[in-house]
Amino acid sequence: LNIEQYDYLDGSFQDILPYEKVFFNDTKKDDILKKIQDISTIPYSFTKNIMSNILTQYTITDSDSVHLCTDEQIEFIDADIPDHSTLHAKIGSGRTHILLLKAILEILNNSNLSIVIVKPTQLSAERLKLKLDTILQQSNLQIESNSLNILTPIEIVNKHLKKLHKKILLDKLIIDKTLMHKKFHLADKVFCDDVDFINNDFIHYLMHIQKKSSLLLVSNNHYKKVFTLDKSFRLDKQKATFHIAEPSLKILEIIKEILHSYQAKDILIVTNNIISAEIISHQLKSAITQNIDEMKFSSYNNIYGLNSKFIILMDSCIAPFKELAYSFYLADIHTYLISAQECKQTNSLRNSNENNKN
Repeated sequence: LNIEQYDYLDGSFQDILPYEKVFFNDTKKDDILKKIQDISTIPYSFTKNIMSNILTQYTITDSDSVHLCTDEQIEFIDADIPDHSTLHAKIGSGRTHILLLKAILEILNNSNLSIVIVKPTQLSAERLKLKLDTILQQSNLQIESNSLNILTPIEIVNKHLKKLHKKILLDKLIIDKTLMHKKFHLADKVFCDDVDFINNDFIHYLMHIQKKSSLLLVSNNHYKKVFTLDKSFRLDKQKATFHIAEPSLKILEIIKEILHSYQAKDILIVTNNIISAEIISHQLKSAITQNIDEMKFSSYNNIYGLNSKFIILMDSCIAPFKELAYSFYLADIHTYLISAQECKQTNSLRNSNENNKN
């Protein structure tokens, strides 16, 4: 039913379908939002379902909020991506969610299209698959399983190696020189996230196999055409505290403080030391009465795609700096960096944080 057809409805139908509560076939986005906002009696969960169903390609939802994409994000989602392009996206700009929305819209517009999103690690790929499943479930959408794939670099290279009947890679990514001289159709469009954390040889390989197809690189480096997401939703409100202290004691103090107002599931501890993580977990269970089983742990190498309300960074002086800096800005509320001593890495992050606030 279009808006202009409403006036031709019988009065009894208009009573059943009040104009202010109807979304017509040609109702504009702003009018949909206004109608939802005007009807304050609609429960939040129901409003969330309405938004994610009607405006799937422009709606970002999580466990406790729902909002429309910004004009900047919508412009990118609607844009054509010819040849090789770059997306520059600030920390906290929602870029990973936006990549999924972009991919979904592309497939909705052309069901024959094939898209691959590249993530640097298996764990980050699995996290993105879960996010994709959530979006599709909330929107009551179905897309063909072969239309949108989320793959790691080693999975992509192995697909090519299998086609050439070569031995596949097990754990270490190596680009066989033969691959750089062979054609390989991976997908009609490829979106590569977290490019700055992926082996340069693989990026050159990806540019080779997508030579005649669309390729979007999410990176701080420049390629042909550049899209930008300059608005950060996290940096302005995110707090950061630097502690030079004995780590095992300080982390107990911080977690106890957080748990006064929040839950264990809101906390993420990042360390590359497995033994240290186990010791911390044991200490917490002994010292804290609340159930902390939902508290999250991650190594720096597997941090991609994670975020949390509170993030505690350990081993900051010996952690890989790229991953440390990436982890530093993933907290929705507060990042705590704990170090036994001052070092170049912690000072660099402190200066970077102060510059961002200014």
